[in-house]
Amino acid sequence: MLGPEEQDMMQRLLPGVTLQDVTEMLGREVGVVRISLGLATNFQDVWKVVQFVSLMGHEPSRRQLWSQWVESR
Repeated sequence: MLGPEEQDMMQRLLPGVTLQDVTEMLGREVGVVRISLGLATNFQDVWKVVQFVSLMGHEPSRRQLWSQWVESR
């Protein structure tokens, strides 16, 4: 999640800026996740997403999941 300082930097970006440029400017990797909620979505679905996002914010867990995914390919 971007804080106020990062949001301010993002607003000052010029057209044509690449993801690599943003990564270097912020000093860390960035990405976007889109989550869609619909008529059939229930609390359990949302809770699973919240748990997953919390896990992804934890660096060791994220590295472990990435390693598992790479090894499975």
